Amino acid sequence: MCDKTFRSINTLRQHERVHTGEKPHKCDICSRLFAQQQQLVSHMFTHTGEKKYKCPYCGKAFALNGNLTVHKRRHTGETPFICNICNKGFYDSSSLKKHKQGKHRDVSSSINNEAELSNNEAEFKQQMEAVQNLLSTSFSDSN
Repeated sequence: MCDKTFRSINTLRQHERVHTGEKPHKCDICSRLFAQQQQLVSHMFTHTGEKKYKCPYCGKAFALNGNLTVHKRRHTGETPFICNICNKGFYDSSSLKKHKQGKHRDVSSSINNEAELSNNEAEFKQQMEAVQNLLSTSFSDSN
């Protein structure tokens, strides 16, 4: 799936959900699904109305710390998510994703196809090396 490593099997299982899309934790109020229990716990604050994360710049409050983080970037101008095609910066990853799907749809699909071809080529080379190793081992055993 990917090259990430983890110290515990539980953390690995949680990360695998990023790739599988599995979301076993369900909100009893709105039925929204979450990959991790902590995501559900944080989400519950959106239903209670409690907003404990306050912006130090303007005072606006948020139920989720992640929403405050993105909001503060609007004040600071920080745009940590950069488009690899046009170098435009974005406050959050979802805005970058929408940008690429809209503005660079054709380019993005071309890049994805090239990456897929590149992966297939690397896989093919590995398979060929394995075959060559097998053949050289077989011939050396028969002598």
